[in-house]
Amino acid sequence: MELAAFAKSEGASEQAVLTLWKHTGQLEERDGRKMLIALKSKALLRLDGDGQQRRVSLHDLQHDYVCALCGNRAGLHLKVLEAYGKKCPRGWVSGPKDDYFFRRLAWHLREAEKSDEVHRLLLTFDWLQAKLDATDVNALIADYDYLPNDSVLRTVQSLLRQSAHILTGNSRELPVQILGRLPENLSQDTDALRAQALGHTPLRPLKPTLLLLGASLIRTLKGHTRPVTAVELTSDGRYAVSSSDDGTLRVWDLASGQSTKTLQGHTGSIVALALTSDGRYAVSGSTDHTLRVWDLATGQSIKTLEGRTSGIHALRITPDGRYAVAGSGDGCRRRSGSALIRRREHFGLSAAGCPDSP
Repeated sequence: MELAAFAKSEGASEQAVLTLWKHTGQLEERDGRKMLIALKSKALLRLDGDGQQRRVSLHDLQHDYVCALCGNRAGLHLKVLEAYGKKCPRGWVSGPKDDYFFRRLAWHLREAEKSDEVHRLLLTFDWLQAKLDATDVNALIADYDYLPNDSVLRTVQSLLRQSAHILTGNSRELPVQILGRLPENLSQDTDALRAQALGHTPLRPLKPTLLLLGASLIRTLKGHTRPVTAVELTSDGRYAVSSSDDGTLRVWDLASGQSTKTLQGHTGSIVALALTSDGRYAVSGSTDHTLRVWDLATGQSIKTLEGRTSGIHALRITPDGRYAVAGSGDGCRRRSGSALIRRREHFGLSAAGCPDSP
């Protein structure tokens, strides 16, 4: 029944469950693991992964059932907080790095109806730094969504989004990013956060020197190793696809700022890029004289269209997704069928040759 304290979508780490059971039932870890194995053998829960990565979850119907029976879920979340509190000798910032605590503490506080504590936690520099070190910047940014109407937290969340590409590479840049982007006298809470950050860096800017909050920039996406040559958005606005001189395409989740796939296959710079209207496929043109058709769901190149004698400089896809039209420095205009691999044909010309001039 106590497993109702964990989220349906992702469950919990095995260590989190054992921590709770030791607190509520005086079960030592060895006995707790035996209990998990016994419940799994009766198909009452799932155990996935190995070692520190092992996760415990209920089937959706079972989770709904135990949630309906447990009644006071806020009380269950309090028990989780109490259990972990015993492992935090210097407050939450000293909690265990068990692949659960730092990721889910703010959620348990919110579910335990401790919104004021969530507010204080997400404005405490030591917690922000500890969570960055234990997890990643996107996990930290997501915590601010638990209190969507808190304007101060929204301000700090915007700061973290703008700094995400820096903090991903070096979490120790956090104090500089706070001091460089957060103006003084914005609120008592933000001034307190600035004061805490001042104690964690030997370099103290006299005033904010980075791109300030309120600018149109939301976040910077970083991953290509050479200049970006083209960007296209899927029709639902959830993803961006970029091409680069590094010979790759990347698919980006715009909500998290993460690169979800890297598409590799070209041997030269990718100069031209187009997406089908349904967002399922991308076509890229490269200086290696080829076009490639990509399945964005799998990240695989499903067709290579050849026949050019120079690099591809321009590219468009017809609205029905059946044809790609490419422009090249070889003076030929070619229409390539992407739905059917067929011999490329020239507009109004035989397939035998190209005109002498563009």
